Amino acid sequence: MQPDMRNTIRVVATVLTTASLLVPSSGFAEPTTPEIESAREQAVEAQQQLEEFAAQLELRTEEYYAVTEQLELTREQIAETRRELE
Repeated sequence: MQPDMRNTIRVVATVLTTASLLVPSSGFAEPTTPEIESAREQAVEAQQQLEEFAAQLELRTEEYYAVTEQLELTREQIAETRRELE
């Protein structure tokens, strides 16, 4: 895995961890209103979406690096073939 990908994963993991700490657990006895409950539900949905996006980003990044590597190999083969034809 490339260093940039590792940094991206670390940032996403940090964001997810921070977000999970900001969403209070239902185990606490705290006052609630329909607005607060709605906001909590939205936060949970947003966190789930963020996790899905992070997984997609990781997959797409790995695909990108694989295609980029294959492209470089193809370019090297083209250059070698051109040298042989000269």
